[in-house]
Amino acid sequence: MELDDYIRSIFRHKWLIIIIPLIAAIGTYAYAHSVPITYDASVSMTIKRVNAPETVDFQYDEYYAIQASDLVAQTVVSWLATPSVVTEIYQQAEIDPAIKSLSEISKRFQTRKMSSQNILVKINEESAEVAKKLATVISDVVIERVGQLVTSTTSQASFEAQGAEPVVIEKKTDSVLFSFVGLIAGFFIGLFIAAAIEGVKRGSRQD
Repeated sequence: MELDDYIRSIFRHKWLIIIIPLIAAIGTYAYAHSVPITYDASVSMTIKRVNAPETVDFQYDEYYAIQASDLVAQTVVSWLATPSVVTEIYQQAEIDPAIKSLSEISKRFQTRKMSSQNILVKINEESAEVAKKLATVISDVVIERVGQLVTSTTSQASFEAQGAEPVVIEKKTDSVLFSFVGLIAGFFIGLFIAAAIEGVKRGSRQD
C-alpha cells in the first residue's frame, strides 16, 4: 500500500481528525480558565562587608571581603530552607503557613545566590498582599540575622544585608497557548486513532 493511499484511507475518518482536536482545545482552554490566579513576589538582597579594621596592607582589590560576603550569602540561602527560619518569617508576617510536612517547609521560598553578594528570593501566593508582606518580612529577617552573624571586637556588625523593594507580579495561565497545544495534540491523537481504525479494518479483511 502506497503512502498516499494510506493517507487517503486515514482521512476517510476526517470527523475524528476534526472533532478530537476541537474537544482537546476546548478542554485545555476550560482547564486553563479554571486554574486560580496566583502572584509571584521576589526580593533581592545584597550582602556587604562593613566595619572592617583599617589597615595599610594591600587588600587584593577586596578579594577576601568578597569571598567572606559569598560565604554569608550562602548562609542566608541555607537559612531560608530551614524550618525554624521559615516558621519565624510566617510568624512575624502573622500569616498561617498551612504547613503539612517538614519537606514542604524547605521548598516554600525559592532562594538563589545570583552572585557572591546578591541573593534573590521568590515566593508564590494566592494573594498579592500576602506575597508582598512575606517578601518584606523575609528581607527584614535576613537583615537582622546578618547583622548578628559576625561581630567585631567592638561589638559592631561585620556584615550588612540590604533589601530592595519587593516586586509582585500576577501569574496567570495563558488560555490561548493551552488551547493551541491541545489543538495540536488532539490532531495527532485523531490521526493515530484513524490510522488504528484503518489498520484493524484491513487486518479483518485479510483474515
